[in-house]
Amino acid sequence: MRRCLDRMQFFDQAKAFQHWQQQMISMKTRAQENKGHSAGNLAHILARLVKRRLASALQSLRLRTERRDFKRKFLKRMFMHSAANRKRYFWDRWKNLVRCEEIAADVNTEGEVVMKRNQLARQSQQMQRQLVKLGYTPQFITAYLENKAVKQRADMQRGIITLFFKNSDFSIVPKAFNQLKAYVQRRKQAKRRAI
Repeated sequence: MRRCLDRMQFFDQAKAFQHWQQQMISMKTRAQENKGHSAGNLAHILARLVKRRLASALQSLRLRTERRDFKRKFLKRMFMHSAANRKRYFWDRWKNLVRCEEIAADVNTEGEVVMKRNQLARQSQQMQRQLVKLGYTPQFITAYLENKAVKQRADMQRGIITLFFKNSDFSIVPKAFNQLKAYVQRRKQAKRRAI
């Protein structure tokens, strides 16, 4: 019995020792795994941090170069746009002038306008010949015609100015509209007086 108890105690001690030994091995393994896992986590975190910093530095450099390129590209686009606009403007103006010259050539070389102009030119030459026969000199006739043309241009300009401008305050209002306003105001005053 004693021997059986000693053997059972020996088995219990062996089981406890084995349990303690397995626990120690497990704790050592767990500590090594924790160390390896923490080192791996730290390495992963540091690698991600370095990658992010590197990516942000590269992004800032790329943005800087893009900003510089953007200014250059913007200036290039603006210059090309203005050049295209000027070219289109001058091309349209040239086409318009060519069209006007063609119309003027057609009008001045054929049609009713040319016939009327030729008739007036013949009448003017005939009148000048008649004035020379009456005793006027050609120099006096040309000077008189030039003075008459200057006076007609001045009268026409004065008529346009008096039509479009009011002389009192020189405001850009048609004279007829000013007269209409004055007429309406006088009519309202007359109505007020009548009441």
